[in-house]
Amino acid sequence: METLPAELVLNISHFLNPADRWRLSACNRRYRYLLPVWLRIKLHSPSSQSSLKPHFYVSRADDPDRPLLAEDEALDRRCSPLTYHTEYLLWTFDYERQNRVYLGRHGQKLLYQEDPHYLYTLGLRPKDPNQTWKIVQKKLGIDADSSGEISEDDNVYFGKAVCLTVGGENPKPFRPDSSTRLFLSAHTLSMGALWYVIHEKEWCIDEDLQIIRSSDYAAALEEKRNPSTLDMARSIDSSEHNGSIAERDVVIHAIPSIIDGGYSLYSPENLKDGDAKCALHHAAIPCHFWVQDGILIFHASVSLQFKFGVPILEEDHIDVKQGQTEPLEVLIRKNSSRWWAIKHYFSAAADAEDGRAFHMDSFLRNSKDHEDHTVVYNKKEKMVLIVVKDAVVNKAFPDVPWRQSDVWKFLMCG
Repeated sequence: METLPAELVLNISHFLNPADRWRLSACNRRYRYLLPVWLRIKLHSPSSQSSLKPHFYVSRADDPDRPLLAEDEALDRRCSPLTYHTEYLLWTFDYERQNRVYLGRHGQKLLYQEDPHYLYTLGLRPKDPNQTWKIVQKKLGIDADSSGEISEDDNVYFGKAVCLTVGGENPKPFRPDSSTRLFLSAHTLSMGALWYVIHEKEWCIDEDLQIIRSSDYAAALEEKRNPSTLDMARSIDSSEHNGSIAERDVVIHAIPSIIDGGYSLYSPENLKDGDAKCALHHAAIPCHFWVQDGILIFHASVSLQFKFGVPILEEDHIDVKQGQTEPLEVLIRKNSSRWWAIKHYFSAAADAEDGRAFHMDSFLRNSKDHEDHTVVYNKKEKMVLIVVKDAVVNKAFPDVPWRQSDVWKFLMCG
C-alpha cells in the first residue's frame, strides 16, 4: 500500500464515499498527507437549543468538487476556513444510494395573501445542487460576539452567532429555488423546534445560529452537562439552557417532476433518489399516471375507485418530444382550470385516505366549477373526464402505457 504512486491513490479516492476515504486516509501518514480530512460542521440554534441532525461538508459554490479541508483552519481553532458572504454548498452523503445530497429549501406554505409571504421547509436534494448558502454578520452594526466588537476580517469563527441565507438560480419569485435570498430560522415549539427558511425584515433571535466544528460537537454537548474549562466561545451556547439538545432530521427529498407551490408530482424514477415528504402537514398520494388517445389519466387507486381524465388540447401547443409531464407544465404556465381540477382530484383522494366520506355528486359539482370546462362521469369506465367545449383533443401526443409497477406520488404540502 505504501508503495502505490500518489497519482493512483488520488484517482482511487475520487471513487470512494467520505467514510471510505477517511479510512484510507487513516492507513498511514503518507495517505493522511495525500488525503487530508474534510471539514464537517453542525448548525445549531442557541435560542431553541436544537441542531440540524446531519453533519455537513462544505464546498465553495464555484468549486463544488473540492470540499473545504479541516486543515485549512487557522492556528486559532475558533477561526474557521469559512468567510462571510461567500457562496457555499452544504452537503452530506446518502450512503444508501451512494450520492451527495445538498441542503436547501424545499416545501412552502403561504402565510400572507396580499403581499405573498412564504415559509419554506428544509430538505436534502439528491445529486445536483440548486441552492447556495451565505454566512452573514449581525445587522445594524451589532456583532454577535459576546465582546460586542464588530469583526474586522471576513473570517467566520466557530461558535459565534451568525445568520445564514439561502438562494437558488430560478429568477421566478416564490419558488423554493428562486434567486431571492431568505434567512434560515429555528423557532422554539413546545415539542422541540421548527427549522425553516423565511423572509424577515428585522433580525430576531430565531435567526441567531452557530456553526460548530463536528469534532467539537460531542465535547460541547458534554460540556453543557458538566461545565469545566472548555472555551464556550467556540462551542454550543449554554446560556439560559440546561436541557438536552434536540436534533432535527432533514429528509432526503426526491426531485419533483412537476412543482407548483405546495403541489408536486414525483415520477417512479425520481422516487428512487429520495422521498416525497414535507416537514409541514402534508399528504403524499400514490397514483398511476398514463396517457391514452390524448388524455392524461390519473388513478389514486388506494383512495378512490375511479380514474380522472384530462385532455391535451391542440391549442396547448405542446412539444410531443418533451415527455409525459410536459402537458402539466403547460397547464401550470397557463393557469389552466384543468390543472386546478387535477389538484382537486388529489385533494379528494387525500380526504378519502384520511377517512372522510366521499360523495361523487359533490366532487363532480366542484370539479366543473369553471366556465371553460365541464366534467362527464362514465360509470362503465369508472372515469371522470374533463370536457372543454369547442376544443380539439391532441391525439397525436404519444401514448404512455399503464404499468402496475410505475407508481407516481402527488404531494400536497402545507
